[in-house]
Formats: sequence, structure tokens, C-alpha cells
Amino acid sequence: MTEKLLKAYSSARSNLLTAVLLTVLNCVLILLNIGWTFYFSTTLPQFLVAIAITPNIMQQYMIGSFVLAAFFISALVLCYVNSKETDKLGWLIGAAVLILVDILFSTYLLLFSFEAFSFIILYLIFDVVILGLLINGIVTGSKLNKIALEQSSAFFAQANQQREVSFAEQYQLNNNVKPIGMEEPQEEPIEEPTDLPQDE
Repeated sequence: MTEKLLKAYSSARSNLLTAVLLTVLNCVLILLNIGWTFYFSTTLPQFLVAIAITPNIMQQYMIGSFVLAAFFISALVLCYVNSKETDKLGWLIGAAVLILVDILFSTYLLLFSFEAFSFIILYLIFDVVILGLLINGIVTGSKLNKIALEQSSAFFAQANQQREVSFAEQYQLNNNVKPIGMEEPQEEPIEEPTDLPQDE
């Protein structure tokens, strides 16, 4: 069962990495003005890059858009790298929060950008899928942490029990006390026969 949970947790992290890589690739495609992108990715960084390359945009807005896009992607990369062990589950939770922010942003675009309805709704659907995969990884990681805690508690309980036994044995050796059940049988005193009365 543990191996199955580990595979599920690893799968959640792999999906996160795939989304990050496709997001980076999409940003490059937008910069090159290719005209098509991959859907299994995040929306916010691509939108910021698209704004940054808009003609006649002010320089500060262009720089700010690039910086925000790089920050968002870097945060996801950090969440992926640091969530390798299940005891650092908070990083995977952080990734889920970032994806939730991306979902809210996509929803905002969907409500106020009717021209790109079909384009945005597909990104929104895949955002929800990514979030679902991350939530599954978080639940799986919590189960693994619970199993590890139970195993650790059992190990320390056994170690303490062995330590108590060793202490008792050392105490018995130092005080010449034999373990219970190993005492030497005590010999019962032999009663001497009483003197018989002598005949007169």
C-alpha cells in the first residue's frame, strides 16, 4: 500500500512539473509569435508575457509583466523541488494555492473577455484538472506522513521497552538479584530427632 501511495504522490509532482514546463514553453511561443500554445499549463504567466510584448507598451509595464511572470513560474518550480519529501508537504500545498490563484484569474478573464471565450475556458478546465491532481497528491502525502508517524512511534516504544529490560537486567547484576523464577530453592532445615527416654 505504501508503494502505491508513493507512486500517487510522485505522479502529482510530475504533473506539476509538466504544467510548469509547458507554461515556460508557451511563454517562449508567445514571444516568438507562433500563434498556438499547450493547454496543460498556467494562464497568468502567459497573459503577462503577452502584455509585455504588446506594441507601444510603456517600459515599466513591460518589465513589471516579465518580472511577475518569472516570479510566478519560479514559485511553482520551488514548490516542485522542495516537495520531494512528504514531510515537506507544505510546498505542494503552496503549489495548489498558486494554481487556485491562476484559476481565479482565468475565471476573471472568462467573465470579462467574451472574444476569447473558447480559448480561456480550455485553460480554465486544465487549471482545475491540475488543481485536482495536486489535491490528490496532498491527501496522499498526508496518508504517508501518518503511516511514517505510526511506524516511528512503534519503533520508539519498542526501543524504550528494550531499554527498560536492559536496565532491569543491569540492576539485578549489580545487586546480585536473580530474575524472578530463577531463585535458588531454599533448603528446608532438617529437624534432629529428639532424645528417646532412657529405661531406668
